Amino acid sequence: NFFLEPCPAPSARALRPPSSRCSCMEKSLLKPLLMAAANTELVLGESACWSRGIALDYATTFWSALIMLSSACTLFVTSRWSSHMRAWEPGLSDEDVVSIITALDIGAFLAFLPGICYDAFGCKVVGYAGAFVSLAGYLSLYVLIQAEVHVGVGVLCLIGFVIGTGSIWLVICALNTVAGNFHKEDRGRAVGLVMTTFGLSAGIFSQLISLVEGAHTQPSLLAFIGVSMASIALLSNVGVARLPDGCALRASSAKTSVALAICVAALLLVSAPVLGRPEVAGVDIIAAAVAVFYAAVLVFQVLLVARLLLRRGCRVLYSASLPAEPGHSGAFGASPAASPSPSPSA
Repeated sequence: NFFLEPCPAPSARALRPPSSRCSCMEKSLLKPLLMAAANTELVLGESACWSRGIALDYATTFWSALIMLSSACTLFVTSRWSSHMRAWEPGLSDEDVVSIITALDIGAFLAFLPGICYDAFGCKVVGYAGAFVSLAGYLSLYVLIQAEVHVGVGVLCLIGFVIGTGSIWLVICALNTVAGNFHKEDRGRAVGLVMTTFGLSAGIFSQLISLVEGAHTQPSLLAFIGVSMASIALLSNVGVARLPDGCALRASSAKTSVALAICVAALLLVSAPVLGRPEVAGVDIIAAAVAVFYAAVLVFQVLLVARLLLRRGCRVLYSASLPAEPGHSGAFGASPAASPSPSPSA
């Protein structure tokens, strides 16, 4: 097994393709650029050492899972909108609202369905399904309330079930992927960090909601939660992927210490309102700081995804210029079979 650790840049020989792979791109000016961008030393099977670029590709799966669960806030923000359901939907009783929330909770803990789907179709399908189901649930409830369409409690319970289901699909996607990608010695630390960001989603979205005056009393709150949750999940799911067989992330290569520091900073930030809520010109300073902090996190995710897509594109272009050979494909363009296995002594 290869346990990813940062290593020095590959030598010139490692970047040189075998002569049998020479093609019309051998003399092309694009070839060095594509090779550098795609880190093709592993694709070519010339080096048994993972490069920094590919190690960062693999670490991106961990960071994307963290950011995905930072948006899976359904269980934690339910009280922000459920307390207004009787005002939004006249005729509902307190028992009806409790029934809707109960249906949501049932959906949010019905984890075996996304688990089965994960085993059958992989993490990408589960992640995209969770994002779209969450968006459909929140927008359906928003449209019904905004259009003043009075439906039965059964329909509202069904929508609540859908909202809860979307959240647990995102949790299963991120949690299973991280657990499967890390070496067993570092797996507990990684899973703990993922669940920490899941809990932090409560404070993050509560502060974002309070930043907009009056937003928590309007049905548009439902649209805000659904759209923001689905958008962040879709963006993160681009980077979430299972590593090739035989590969495992280590804590150092995934930078879990950096992730822990960021989680601690976020925890202190979202807990600050306990000590007071200072305002400047009517703007909650703590909520604004949380919004800026989370915006920086999302910009970081956008950069990770853009880098990953660029490298995948370069890898596809470079691979297209080479004769097709078995064992040189994978989610990240490199299969463990393509690299020589180290001897027991190594």
